[in-house]
Amino acid sequence: MRASVRLALVVLGLAVAVYGTASLTGGWLGTPPWWTKVVPSGLSDWEAGLSGPEDEPPFFGFGNNIRENPKYDPVSQYFNRLWRTDPVPGREWISGGVVAAGAALVGFGAWPRRRRPPTTT
Repeated sequence: MRASVRLALVVLGLAVAVYGTASLTGGWLGTPPWWTKVVPSGLSDWEAGLSGPEDEPPFFGFGNNIRENPKYDPVSQYFNRLWRTDPVPGREWISGGVVAAGAALVGFGAWPRRRRPPTTT
């Protein structure tokens, strides 16, 4: 195997192992995709469309000083009532598998290669 391919495997393995470790130690690189799943909240469309105290008004101000509210996002407010995120069962095991896969890539890429005997002509 070429040295450039081996180096790429080691770098990829290190990145995967660090990402798996980060997911196990508090998610300091963000939430991994296997950590939570989106499930229906059980509310009907009508119930989710009801306004609540957490809604942001689309505009604020009085008179000539009316401005658009940058926090107003009706789509995400509606979506957050229809769906919720639940933890995936076994997510720590998945992260451990990701760390193991990264370590395996590092080991495979860093394994000393066999020297070929010199060719005699």
